[in-house]
Amino acid sequence: MPRQRREEMSQVCRIGLDIAKNVFQAYGEDEHGKKIFNKKISRNNLLEFFANLPPCLVGMEACGGAHYWAREIQKLGHDVRLVSPRLVKPFVINSKTDAADANAICEVVKRPSTKFVRIKTIDQQQIASLHRIRERIVVNRTALANQIRGLLYEIGIILSQGIKLLRKDIPFFLENENEKITPFFKSILQELWDEFLDMDARIEGIEKKLNQLVKTDDSCMRLMKIPGVGVMTAT
Repeated sequence: MPRQRREEMSQVCRIGLDIAKNVFQAYGEDEHGKKIFNKKISRNNLLEFFANLPPCLVGMEACGGAHYWAREIQKLGHDVRLVSPRLVKPFVINSKTDAADANAICEVVKRPSTKFVRIKTIDQQQIASLHRIRERIVVNRTALANQIRGLLYEIGIILSQGIKLLRKDIPFFLENENEKITPFFKSILQELWDEFLDMDARIEGIEKKLNQLVKTDDSCMRLMKIPGVGVMTAT
């Protein structure tokens, strides 16, 4: 790198980083707001790039992968700030491109009024992942329960609403004869019920993991001392 270019790079104090899966866009400026670079950086070279820079204020949108990169860039001595994408949008000039996004992020991150998103630790991300997986399974289980009710309704059997009542009613129909339920339909009902129970078991497994994690987190333990706050709310 030419000497003049090295001197320019040493003057960088703020960077707006538009993250992506493979190719990132970095916009850097000095303390006076003068543009030093606006360049593309491959994923494999990103950490090496930041390792060769003086400590900077680095801004990124709080989106997929941002918390990971924030932690990694922090390790290199930089001050990393995450901002909500809705704060960045008004500062995108002309057409939306990676270069324009990186410039806008750099503009937002230096404003005193900007409110930042706290960077999650790996433990916090793991807990959040469990909640998201559990939520998806719960939604799918509810859809399956509604399908079971709908299929039984088509043959003249009305079931009450609620998962608890379904757990009581379906085993009854599977264990006892009913003139409305043919052997073939009962086999279909059994398959659906097995799928339902499998979802129950998966949800229970996730809740056990959350119970284990909550015991190692002081914040969660303090929250659970509040009346009405359990493991799900605390985590």
